[in-house]
Amino acid sequence: MAGVFACAMVCAGCTDDQPTVDPSISSPATTSQSLVRLTQGDACGDAYFWAATKSGDTAVTVTIQGKPRSLVGRSFFSLTEYNVDLYVSVLRGKHLARNFCTDVITENWQPTSSQKAVTGTGEIVLGPASAQVGQGCGKTRGALKLDGLAAEDGTRFAPIKVVSKNIDCFSG
Repeated sequence: MAGVFACAMVCAGCTDDQPTVDPSISSPATTSQSLVRLTQGDACGDAYFWAATKSGDTAVTVTIQGKPRSLVGRSFFSLTEYNVDLYVSVLRGKHLARNFCTDVITENWQPTSSQKAVTGTGEIVLGPASAQVGQGCGKTRGALKLDGLAAEDGTRFAPIKVVSKNIDCFSG
């Protein structure tokens, strides 16, 4: 997986809807020798997904930039192939989830470290794009599925599944 996504994207209105995180991964993070479970997540922008531990000390962000989407049907993006527009990062810090998909950024909750993912497979599925930017906010569904994700430092993650209807929500 290519690139490092070091900054947190912001998005107006993305916290209005409750995202869905697969209930099979809803237990708290475990020790470093087992799989880290991410229990909260959401999405916003063109295709920016995040998932974090309950405490917000570890998060994974996934984004695909510059990919055209259908205006009438779903769009599928494989996360198994090399793609220069694909960014998967593992972030560490405090309360990281509070700074994703929001216009109000708290400095103390910025990532203290970022590393890229080195293995993993999955896909992103996005609903039809709105013909007008910002008109799909709160209406456009997206889903992320990641399996076998591992970071540079060897941290391994339980399967990550996030479903949201906040695709096409952007900063104001």
